[in-house]
Amino acid sequence: MAAGFPGSKKDLFAVWAANRPAYVATVIGSEALDLARKIEKAKELEGPRMIISLAPCPTGWGYDPKETVEIGRLAVKTGIWPLKEYVDGKIRHTINPGSRRPVEDYLSRQRRYAHLFEPERNEKVLAEIQQGVDDYWAAVDAEES
Repeated sequence: MAAGFPGSKKDLFAVWAANRPAYVATVIGSEALDLARKIEKAKELEGPRMIISLAPCPTGWGYDPKETVEIGRLAVKTGIWPLKEYVDGKIRHTINPGSRRPVEDYLSRQRRYAHLFEPERNEKVLAEIQQGVDDYWAAVDAEES
């Protein structure tokens, strides 16, 4: 059984920001006010704009559809899906999860990550994922200090 691609996905936000667009932001439906504010901001600007959304998928991700909002909230609360925007040459995090929940809280609720927990826990990979998230937020905190 294949464990999937062992690397990280390209950071589409960083690729766009490096090209200095008018606006780029990440959103998720479970944070509706943040999403609405970013859509309104993007509408007001001229030039290249992009909204990157994490869209939880019950069928593809393997969870009960009634958990969609909670899965989205966990993506933010664990720090896996940073909500941020790039405007006027600056990146600003619009929601900082502060004391984050462990990434396992998000991963374990989805069948697509079952290989990390069954037939036995893959502590190495879970630790690597957690470390990646921790490193990201440590860098954010250092920049914002």
